[in-house]
Amino acid sequence: HDDEAGRERVIAAALWIVFLFSVPLSMVPLIFSVPIAGWLLDNEALWFLILMGTATVLAKVLLRMPFSIMRAREESKRYAKWSLLRSALATVVAVVLVVGFHQGAAGVIGAQFLAEFTMCLFLTGATFRMLRRGFRWMDIQQQLKFGLPLVPAGVATFLLDLSDRWFIRHYYSVDDGGVYSLA
Repeated sequence: HDDEAGRERVIAAALWIVFLFSVPLSMVPLIFSVPIAGWLLDNEALWFLILMGTATVLAKVLLRMPFSIMRAREESKRYAKWSLLRSALATVVAVVLVVGFHQGAAGVIGAQFLAEFTMCLFLTGATFRMLRRGFRWMDIQQQLKFGLPLVPAGVATFLLDLSDRWFIRHYYSVDDGGVYSLA
């Protein structure tokens, strides 16, 4: 759009899509964290890793919008600053938890959660205020028509990117998977 009101409608529609899909989908692993931990990790006592991992993914999804807005507005310095801060925070906390406190996989997942959650506190407030622009089905429908064909590729990329952790856990241990993720 050429005008600010049109751009804000696009952002509001995208936010509604993200919010309406990601929040309900994230409820499934939150509700079933114990059986999922038993299936994925062979240990139901590690249910908290499923909770932290799910919360981390939800935070990452919610952070995509403020980072996308920075890119669209060509705020490269601001984008780089927040990206570096997020990476540095995750790395420092992971090293402290994994190396200093010997937390293994829980340390890596906890570090990612803390970094993403902290960034959400700083960056999503202004973005969510755009939800007040209203729910316009026509704008949402246009974006879904454009974006839904990309969903299978996104899911496949996500699964391919994370499948190596399952093999490491299967042939080694959860802690080895944590060290691998840190590296």
